[in-house]
Amino acid sequence: MFDAVYSHRRLLWAGLAILLALALLGATKLTVSSDNRIFYGPENPYFVDYLEFESEFGSNDNIVFAVQNTKGISEAPTPQAIRWLASEIPRLPYVVRVDSLANYPNPISHESEISVETILDTSCPGASACDRALTSKLEEPHLVGRLVNEPQTVTGVVATIRIDRGAVGEIERLHNEAKALLQEFREHFPSLSIYYTGGVPMMAAFAEETARDLGLLLPIALIAISVLLGLVLGSTWMASAIVLMGLASIVVTLGTAGWLGHVLNNATSIVPLVVFTLVVASSMHIAVHYSRNLPPNATKAAATAQAKASLSSSVTPILLSAVTSAVSLSSLVFVDSPPIRQLGLLSALGVLVGCLLTIAILPVTLSFIHKISDNRLSTWIQIVINGLARDLEAGKSRTLIAAFLFGAAFLGLTQLRVNEDFVRFFDESVEFRQQTDAVSKLLTGPNHIEVVLTNPTGSVFSPEFLEHTSAITEWLRKHKLVSNAHSLSDVLGEVSQAFSGKPLEGSVTEDELAQLFLVYELSLQQGQSNTDLVDASQQATRVSVLLKDSTSTQIQALEKLIYDWDRQSGKPFELVVTGENIPVAHLSLMNIRAMTVGIFLSLAFTALIVAVAFKSAKLGLVALISTVLPVLAGFGVWGWVSGDIGLAVIALTIGVVVDDSAHFIYRFLDGRNRLDLEPWQAAAYACHRAGAAIVGTSVVMGLGLLLLVASSFEVNSSFGAVACLIIVSALIFDLAILPRLTVWTARFGSPQWEKRA
Repeated sequence: MFDAVYSHRRLLWAGLAILLALALLGATKLTVSSDNRIFYGPENPYFVDYLEFESEFGSNDNIVFAVQNTKGISEAPTPQAIRWLASEIPRLPYVVRVDSLANYPNPISHESEISVETILDTSCPGASACDRALTSKLEEPHLVGRLVNEPQTVTGVVATIRIDRGAVGEIERLHNEAKALLQEFREHFPSLSIYYTGGVPMMAAFAEETARDLGLLLPIALIAISVLLGLVLGSTWMASAIVLMGLASIVVTLGTAGWLGHVLNNATSIVPLVVFTLVVASSMHIAVHYSRNLPPNATKAAATAQAKASLSSSVTPILLSAVTSAVSLSSLVFVDSPPIRQLGLLSALGVLVGCLLTIAILPVTLSFIHKISDNRLSTWIQIVINGLARDLEAGKSRTLIAAFLFGAAFLGLTQLRVNEDFVRFFDESVEFRQQTDAVSKLLTGPNHIEVVLTNPTGSVFSPEFLEHTSAITEWLRKHKLVSNAHSLSDVLGEVSQAFSGKPLEGSVTEDELAQLFLVYELSLQQGQSNTDLVDASQQATRVSVLLKDSTSTQIQALEKLIYDWDRQSGKPFELVVTGENIPVAHLSLMNIRAMTVGIFLSLAFTALIVAVAFKSAKLGLVALISTVLPVLAGFGVWGWVSGDIGLAVIALTIGVVVDDSAHFIYRFLDGRNRLDLEPWQAAAYACHRAGAAIVGTSVVMGLGLLLLVASSFEVNSSFGAVACLIIVSALIFDLAILPRLTVWTARFGSPQWEKRA
């Protein structure tokens, strides 16, 4: 293979240049979406409920502005500021509705007639301070925790947004214009404080932090990996050649995505790091073999011969690790989220491209490097490895110590949980986190759900149905996680109070309730509407529930309690809990369950490939064990440290783990077959030949990925931390436990096992 490649090297390099040029052109066609709604698959039942809800009641995405006046919102200039903000927000793109005290309907009875004014128009007719009637009005339970806080020092202005799913650029545009509006507000009303949160700012923050990491931390990580490669290999040129393989693989992968019309998102943004990591890990074995065996001041012929030997001795495990890595990454297709599936397939493509480049281009490139510098790091690594090899040759191992460490790590698996708080994905230095924490403390949290109640045999104005709606609304308001609940029963209660001076009576008929609502609707001013409370058929209504600071687990628990309450009520009405945060709360758990199936199948396939390649079922079992245990140990340590479980990091690290174990097993077989060594001698030989590359790969990849811990975005920082933990666990396993397992396969196999392998 090497001879054919070497003789056509100019043609190959020219082909690579053309391929990279086409890929770069394709990469320019890539677009980026910061819309988190694309994470839901078309068959996600929670998202289907959410889409049905939006089709009946309108968009659920929002921006929340919180205005604070420490003297009280009834004091000037707060009324003027609220009116100004409520009038300016509709000028923002994609805004379909604004809710605030400046346009909140306030029904008033005049001689048996109902007129509807706004709360501010009623109690604050001018620019001066409001009258005392406002104070009592703002004590209504459906307003407290929604449009005003209990001390009446903060008021909310909520903008409802409608943006098409998967939008490209719209969220950034809206976010930027909203921030400009905030600055304008501060200039007009410097004595007031204003804060900004909601679903749209959260999506924008995800995009901003992802772009920040891609623009800063990812390049730093790549540079750090390159420097570490130079230190381990003793050659800047050799490190540059490996980096070139990784970068070329990234360019081809992203270029292919561009030509296929893919849209990048928060998930696929880590594709470059995944591809680079796995390609560099694979290339390291050829490079270490070449640098260790190249004679000092080698001639061109000697360098070429050594490059050929390095490829020949590494090509089988490289192909094995590439195929198994691609399979493990492709297992992400079982996940419900389209972006996660896209992450897996693009990364798998990048690994396969990197494998071809590593085999076809890297050895030829290395043959032009005739001198390797001595360096302390590589010398120290080799000294340590040689010491381990001597212990193995003497039948000594540190298996018991390693087994104890792994056992302690496995206990941490009991601490793992899927419990996400998307606000706290961001460090406290991030503006979105600061703004959201302020709004949550002063008024309400950014999370909200919807309870859709349906009367299948009547209308929403059925007294029994309305009583049921009122009951669940009151029950929700008492829950410790709920900031506010608002429903049709609140509106009709206000109308009844204004019309008759009494709350809703049980004797009011369905027709009378419908007439009250109709009179109310006809009295609304321009821009006011209650069509978002009742669907077109007038058989379903919503109860909008604002939540305090809450995690995905807490939201799921509240969802279950709501369904339990409905079942216990015994009423013949239908109930669905939905809203933006319901599919979000279930997303990770659904993906992890699906990923478990995919990972299990990929691990089984990995074991099968190794068993077929090495002609040994026991070695396939060893490969499976050497993959599963380090991954579990890494997550176990993470369970002790944090407890929150991640996703795609499993598929990434399987590739690195399999790569190292495949090289060790291959060297062990080489010692048994070619050198006719005894099992422990073969294990020592494998440690001596593959150990330096395994340690070098682990050091380079582990430290490079560990830099991601500096990210202010918890998704990326935990990704780097968990990946580093798994790589370290794999290193310990490969050097302390894997040798004994390989010896076991030989010692208890058939006498002719080695010769058939």
